[in-house]
Amino acid sequence: MTAVQLTRFMHSRHVLLIMAVALVCVAVLSFHIIPIDHIAGDRGILFPSANLWIADAKVAMWVNVGVTLLLAYLMVVINRTYNLLRSSTLLDTSLFLLMCMSTPWLLDQFYTGTPLCLCLLLCLLLLYSTYQNSLRRDRIFLIFFLLSAMTMTQYCYAVYIPVFIIGCFQMRIFSLKTLAAILMGIISPWFVVLGCGIVPLDGIHAPDIAKAFGTFNIVENVPLVIAVIVGTLVLLVGWCLNFPRMIAYNAHIRAYNGTMSVLALVTVLALCVDFINLPAYAPVLYVCASFFFGRMLAASASPRGYIPVITIISIYTALLVWTLMP
Repeated sequence: MTAVQLTRFMHSRHVLLIMAVALVCVAVLSFHIIPIDHIAGDRGILFPSANLWIADAKVAMWVNVGVTLLLAYLMVVINRTYNLLRSSTLLDTSLFLLMCMSTPWLLDQFYTGTPLCLCLLLCLLLLYSTYQNSLRRDRIFLIFFLLSAMTMTQYCYAVYIPVFIIGCFQMRIFSLKTLAAILMGIISPWFVVLGCGIVPLDGIHAPDIAKAFGTFNIVENVPLVIAVIVGTLVLLVGWCLNFPRMIAYNAHIRAYNGTMSVLALVTVLALCVDFINLPAYAPVLYVCASFFFGRMLAASASPRGYIPVITIISIYTALLVWTLMP
């Protein structure tokens, strides 16, 4: 196989299928051979966090694997619908699955990170569809309704509310009516839950940030810390090398990429400030890192574009092997 053929193969659906099958195999294997370091559930502001939704460990594992594959599907849908990568490559989705595999103990449990990432991708799909379309403010309402409702279970959802407010400006749809839709979306779930007595007022629980993920020990989870650090470096390299291309695109595509850039920036800042909640932000980081890195490689005309891909695969495979070792 020539260098050009190997590079094209890396961008193909065949690699994505291999990664998807490998993800399932790694999840099943690790579930049976390594003890799962369960992330402690949180009481949440009104409702329990996702860690406490599923009691059966095996069911939780399969649900998390299924949602992770759904995230990969949504990444493909977003690119094909809005052509963010300006290419038909599937490399970004393949890299995302690889990054998720590198920490199998997270893959084997259902926790806040997976539904958070799902919520954000769904919100991106809704937001992108509103570009310069003032008739779609109902979708703006739905975006903030979802984020606000999920904040009842974990405070990290609220971190991304400013991202989508900025996104409304970037989609050129912000106005007084849009502001009203945003405020109604944020207030409505709380009004329903508290106003209808589903949860009494004294049931509101202020998040204890220091203890929300108190059982997570950075020293004991070095592979995850390294995976996040490498993911952050991949994100920064991909974004910097893509920046000249992004500003050269038309306003439409710049708006899409601008929103993704703000999402990536907020995720990196959240990882630095709220580092004790590291597992929750990891899948979102993987989405952003794989997007910008995949885009960089898709735009490159180098026939040896497979070299950085193999490097990333080697690093994350090494982390996976390290984690699976007794």
